[in-house]
Amino acid sequence: MKHMILLAKLLVITVLMNMMLLSESAAIGPQLQNAVKSTEGVKQLGPNPDLSINKSLSGNADEDGSGSVTLGDTLEFTIEATNAGDVMLNQVTVNDDMITPNQITCNTLAIGAVCGLVGTYQVQQSDVNNGELSNMASAGSDETGQQSDTIVLTVSVGTNPMPSPTRVPSSSIFGQILLLLMLLGVVVFRQGQTSL
Repeated sequence: MKHMILLAKLLVITVLMNMMLLSESAAIGPQLQNAVKSTEGVKQLGPNPDLSINKSLSGNADEDGSGSVTLGDTLEFTIEATNAGDVMLNQVTVNDDMITPNQITCNTLAIGAVCGLVGTYQVQQSDVNNGELSNMASAGSDETGQQSDTIVLTVSVGTNPMPSPTRVPSSSIFGQILLLLMLLGVVVFRQGQTSL
């Protein structure tokens, strides 16, 4: 009989525990549904291809020696496309229609690796007229497509400096004599022209 009482007690305890679990799961059910809804905007794990692009003015030949970007200067631009994703990228192209060369293709690009394009551009009169030079570069791959990873770089463009006039020192005797000889030369030259 003692066994039967013990068995009955265990049965009552089991029934009570099941009832508690059922009531808790009924209360937890809406919470689980809300938790599932809150993860709808979360990025899923798996392949995540990504390509970032950076463009910079990496040099100026400064043909006129002005120390700034002016008409006729040859500028060097560097464009780097970096694999910022978590998978290898294929057929990565970097484009910039303004520079020469204007495109490079890297067959594969490992995670974190860079596909770089270096090219030159000679400053035109239209750039000087605009006062700036805006340039666009883009990149893409088989996995990312030719995406909107585009960067615009603006460079201020000035005009060529005017050559400074030759200064004749007039405070010294030598300077005054030189100035007098220059003036006499102009007068003598002009007189020679009028007598012809």
